[in-house]
Amino acid sequence: MLWPSVAVSECYLESDQTSLYHAAKGLMTLQALYGTIPQIFGKGECARQVANMMIRMKREFTGSQNSIFPVFDNLLLLDRNVDLLSPLATQLTYEGLIDEIYGIQNSYVKLPPEKFAPKKQGDGGKDLPTEAKKLQLNSAEELYAEIRDKNFNAVGSVLSKKAKVISAAFEERHNAKTVGEIKQFVSQLPHMQAARGSLANHTSIAELIKDVTTSEDFFDKLTVEQDFMSGIDTDKNPTDISYVYSGYAPLSVRLAQLLSRPGWRSIEEVLRILPGPHFEERQPLPTGLQKKRENRVTLIFFLGGVTFAEIAALRFLSQLEDGGTEYVIATTKLINGASWIESLMEKPF
Repeated sequence: MLWPSVAVSECYLESDQTSLYHAAKGLMTLQALYGTIPQIFGKGECARQVANMMIRMKREFTGSQNSIFPVFDNLLLLDRNVDLLSPLATQLTYEGLIDEIYGIQNSYVKLPPEKFAPKKQGDGGKDLPTEAKKLQLNSAEELYAEIRDKNFNAVGSVLSKKAKVISAAFEERHNAKTVGEIKQFVSQLPHMQAARGSLANHTSIAELIKDVTTSEDFFDKLTVEQDFMSGIDTDKNPTDISYVYSGYAPLSVRLAQLLSRPGWRSIEEVLRILPGPHFEERQPLPTGLQKKRENRVTLIFFLGGVTFAEIAALRFLSQLEDGGTEYVIATTKLINGASWIESLMEKPF
């Protein structure tokens, strides 16, 4: 879910609460449609202000009590100011790297055309396309749904296996002998052709990304970045690189994980160190709507933006067998390091 943009600069540099009001109003509309959310948790000054606006709006609303069974068990409001580091870190998931290098706008990405040019024998590379290749990226595409959250190093093997499966599927046409078998193959052909086209696109994208990630500049930048986040001296022996690449867990996602289990009360001292207040509000439900579910559903609202890497980490938590919590993500903006810094810059008139 995407709300109207709430820039960190509006809240902290300009003291403009207009966008926070729209966020609060949007959450009230969501509760009117999907039931009152029993518990609201939050961290950060802007998060506290949104929660206060929601409480005031509910108090001022004189309509009948919401009788819809709640879809969400918890609402977690996270202020981007609580975790300023994660947006600046280089995302290493497949989707995250596409956004880092080329930028994803409203699920579309524009890519250099040369990797998508049809290869013809004897053309000597002439007449290469000059217009950027525009592709839509979403989970409706089977292959993209499978690889979007994977670390880029794991994508190559997935594409290789998928290529073998698709090739074997097309070879089945030689085994079709009866009218029924031929008819069945023909009925599957559109899906197979779409899968082959999808594979070709993502193989090309992977090649483009690899050209960047295997460069010396990218490696040096990533090494310094991860040394900094891991607290390791950049001039240490290279044998420490394995530890550096163990990765950095986004603080925002860790807060969501700890809220689910064992709860924020176990990390009170840590929460006090982080910027802004932390709070918990309870919204009473009618007796008939107070039911407990095995798997709880938490709506996480990022005020000020969220990265694709953070989304991938939350999806990973949802898939854990012992997690017990499904996460639904809402945000005011999808960001990366470059777009986040740009939002803080003063705009010329």
